[in-house]
Amino acid sequence: MRNQPGFPACLRVFLPGSKGRTQSTARGAFSLIEMLAVSTLIGIVALVVLARFSNTGFEARRSACYTHKGDIEVEVQRWFRDKGSWPSATLSDIGADVNYFPEGLPICPVDGTGYVLDPTTHFSRTRAQHTIVHNTCRE
Repeated sequence: MRNQPGFPACLRVFLPGSKGRTQSTARGAFSLIEMLAVSTLIGIVALVVLARFSNTGFEARRSACYTHKGDIEVEVQRWFRDKGSWPSATLSDIGADVNYFPEGLPICPVDGTGYVLDPTTHFSRTRAQHTIVHNTCRE
């Protein structure tokens, strides 16, 4: 079969003293260097993909934290308009009223703390930002 004219020329090797007979040069396995190169490339691609997807969870939690803060600030403004005074700094009074937060006050998904109201600006922030300076939910 290998001596037939239709057999690919790249797989035919003439052996010395064989008078035109051919032998197949197809290899049965990969070399160690080829395996190392492929595994290195796969590892690099895996690192890039994992780094890309591992950061998206944190970004989503931080975005949810900003959304919760915005919702609280809207409800605080509504409370002031309805009641004529600001809610307490711990938000305990507005959190207990189901007209403002029917599902209860949200907690920050980044650090798991509750929100408090800054008494001077009347903006909400997480409780951890009062005692510990960190950049998880800061704007």
